[in-house]
Amino acid sequence: MSAEASRLYRLRHPERVRAKNASPKARAARARYEQTEKCKAHRAEYAKGEKTVARHRAYRATPKGKHLQRIGSRKAELKKFGIDEAHYQRMLRKQNGICAVCDGPPDGPSFCVDHCHITGEIRGLLCHSCNLGIGNLGDDPNILRRAAKYLEREDLRPTEI
Repeated sequence: MSAEASRLYRLRHPERVRAKNASPKARAARARYEQTEKCKAHRAEYAKGEKTVARHRAYRATPKGKHLQRIGSRKAELKKFGIDEAHYQRMLRKQNGICAVCDGPPDGPSFCVDHCHITGEIRGLLCHSCNLGIGNLGDDPNILRRAAKYLEREDLRPTEI
């Protein structure tokens, strides 16, 4: 039986495989395999991978690692929109370093790139809160206007006691 056929059999008949693996004969075979050099080499290689992952996690927890991770994630985000860091910086200077909606600073490591979900056109840089607010209202100007009218209603304003 080929490796692929064996894999498909295990997927189709998990209860049969489980029953076979629980037998004393299967447990003895597994114990013999675990003593082989092939198994020991595989486990050593796997442990090396775990050590590498642990080392990477520890590095990313350091200030330098966090900084490089932040830069890398922003580069990936900018790449999604087809812009580079220089274009991002030009947009930021054009907005005077503030959010295009609330005129505030970023409430995270950097501003979010706001874009039209239909055309993909970049509209500007927003703080995380404004970006979430617009996104949660479906990027629909009519809903945003209704939300603004709702907030401006006289009967909803707090009165002094």
